Amino acid sequence: MVLFELDSTGIVGEPEAIDLHPTELRELEWSEGDDLTTIARGIPPSTICKLKLNVPLGTNVQALQATARNLIARLCWPPDIRWEGAEGVDLRAGSLALERADWQGTVRSYVREQVPEVDPDFKEISAAVEELLFEEGTS
Repeated sequence: MVLFELDSTGIVGEPEAIDLHPTELRELEWSEGDDLTTIARGIPPSTICKLKLNVPLGTNVQALQATARNLIARLCWPPDIRWEGAEGVDLRAGSLALERADWQGTVRSYVREQVPEVDPDFKEISAAVEELLFEEGTS
């Protein structure tokens, strides 16, 4: 940018060149299975970021938001949330109501976080969870 002063006679003094350092704006997108640390790595601290979360119904978005807030210095708040599998659910109810609406999904997500698929007991644990969910859903 060039800064100069004008008066009725024209330019006063010498024009001055001023370097501009614009703030970068970056849109980030997270989906289940993505690593927020990897996404946040390499983002300069001065960059303003907007985050979009693509999450299955029942996901604890508060935990994701807290993690993102810790990793990304200048994160716009709140992030955009796109609920997958939310057809027929009143989205105006808020994220906690959505989590309650799909409590089975919350349980499944928790078990997936705690027991990796490579665990030798994964299939048995998953089958037991599904059996309990079925029983709870029909009672």
